[in-house]
Amino acid sequence: MRSFAIRFLALPALLLTVLLGGGSALAANPTLTTEPALSPSFSMKQSDYAVRCMNGPIKASFSLPEGWRGRLNRGGFRGRDFVTNQPLRSGRSFTATLRGPNGKPRVFHVRCLPNDFPKYRVVVTKPGAPRLTLVNLVYRWVVAFDAGGAPVWWYKHSTNPENPTMFPNGTFGITSIQNSRFERFEIRSLTGRLIRTLLPQGKNVTSDSHDLQRLPNGNYIFGAHREVPFDTTRFGGPANARLNTAQIQEVTPAGRLVWKWNSFPKIGASETGRWWETIIPWGQPFDVSHWNSVDVMGRYMLVSFRHYDAIYKVDRRTGRIVWKLGGVKTAKSLKVKGDPYGRYPFGGQHDARFMPDGSITLVDNQSYFNKRRPRAVRYRINEKNRTATLIRQITDPRFGFSLGFASARVGPDGNWIVCWGVAGRNGKLPGGTIAAYDPKGRPFYRIFTPETTPYRANPVYGARPTIGQIRNAMNRKAAK
Repeated sequence: MRSFAIRFLALPALLLTVLLGGGSALAANPTLTTEPALSPSFSMKQSDYAVRCMNGPIKASFSLPEGWRGRLNRGGFRGRDFVTNQPLRSGRSFTATLRGPNGKPRVFHVRCLPNDFPKYRVVVTKPGAPRLTLVNLVYRWVVAFDAGGAPVWWYKHSTNPENPTMFPNGTFGITSIQNSRFERFEIRSLTGRLIRTLLPQGKNVTSDSHDLQRLPNGNYIFGAHREVPFDTTRFGGPANARLNTAQIQEVTPAGRLVWKWNSFPKIGASETGRWWETIIPWGQPFDVSHWNSVDVMGRYMLVSFRHYDAIYKVDRRTGRIVWKLGGVKTAKSLKVKGDPYGRYPFGGQHDARFMPDGSITLVDNQSYFNKRRPRAVRYRINEKNRTATLIRQITDPRFGFSLGFASARVGPDGNWIVCWGVAGRNGKLPGGTIAAYDPKGRPFYRIFTPETTPYRANPVYGARPTIGQIRNAMNRKAAK
């Protein structure tokens, strides 16, 4: 007993204080709570929050340890715990400032969600998600969630927008869709002001909504539908059929066409392979390729085609196909190495992207393949040896299948952000899920969208647009 007493008395004073019930020595952080509740819950490491104020005031409660003071907006600082009401309405925001014993203030931003803002839930277990993640949600909304799970920016369109993408110049792009018909690409300011519309140029082409990228020279690259006549009798169709093929276009901000590339006949109808028995019952024009993404690195582009089960690297100067990965084997096909799915690795894949080191990433839906799980994958390409080696694969036990949509990106830190598309388990479709994974495939950030399935999750890793630009744009919108 005497030995225990000696050890107890030898404990540091700080730990003794905790053991004896005096928590003030471990000076707890201040907290801010609101009614209705903040989303996400308050943390000193999280600067932005949302609240469903329903166009009415909220109650803000400060819990301030000794030495801390707090205030709302530009009011006077107050010590101790206090409660105050804050008038609020849709889109408007207020600030809460906390100042600690060292005198350095910390500012937190709280914004009211519109009354019809879609349902969502975010679970974050550790840092590492992209700075911003953009998704399209139900009721014509596009939303940017920050790394802590707060919706910090949103825009409601008059039609159904898809594929929202923020660009470093302080604009964002969407595809405006109405009644399941592809309409146009739109470039807008962060306040939602329409800057320009983009349409494919030329005869017999219409917009394809699947992807829009802004190039380093300020031009835009996107896809178009191009119908061509073709005899499909060898595939079980009529002789005088029409095919829906892809054309990739680069246009200037003014809409002038500066470059184009046709997938057909460079990619032959035989490469549709197993999909012929699916697309013929769908009717004409037969969707033989179903292009869904384009990425550019230098003189080359990477294009993905769902109904070829393959991605292609193309030399934009010559139009030549450099290599093919996946799908029906051709003279351009790479040899697949280290992949558990073998020589035919993909099933209706999406979102193929170049990585700075020359590797490539994509999300492999494994659509209509039994006993194959959807996955996000990364391959190392050796063009000299004509090989593609699987170097990373991310799966999630929540998803046993993925019918379509979906995306996968890798950030500078090696973490992944994956949108699983129209996916589920045991035949159930739970809405949409976007999740971040560390390099070992462990999830640490999830956005659940129960009312809809986002087409793609587009991350923002760079410094622009800044959070200050985003807050200012939201303030200007709310002031109208």
